[in-house]
Amino acid sequence: MPHIAVYGREKHVAAVRDVLHEQLVECLATAWEIAPDQIFIRFIGLADTDFRYSDSYGERFTYIELIAFEGRPVARRREFLRLLYDRVPAACGIPPTDLEIMMHETPRHDGGVGGRPA
Repeated sequence: MPHIAVYGREKHVAAVRDVLHEQLVECLATAWEIAPDQIFIRFIGLADTDFRYSDSYGERFTYIELIAFEGRPVARRREFLRLLYDRVPAACGIPPTDLEIMMHETPRHDGGVGGRPA
């Protein structure tokens, strides 16, 4: 059950939320063969004063953070990244250079699901 957090400027996140949600679910379902109802996504729109980043990024800078249990092959993780970079810029109007994605894996013994250790 991957958990995704999407960070961006409040106005931008609100404008792309639905389309970006659709793209994230499709890319993850395709690359990792996960049922869409097993993907959790949070959209965190921040005020300009609370979302500071390098001047090398534009107004639509979007940071996507994914946390999942470890064990997926590198090829599947890279496929997810490739699909995102292929689809999200066109679908959401985010330049590829303004899209940053970070995946974190955690061992199952460090997580809990459904009220018990995973």
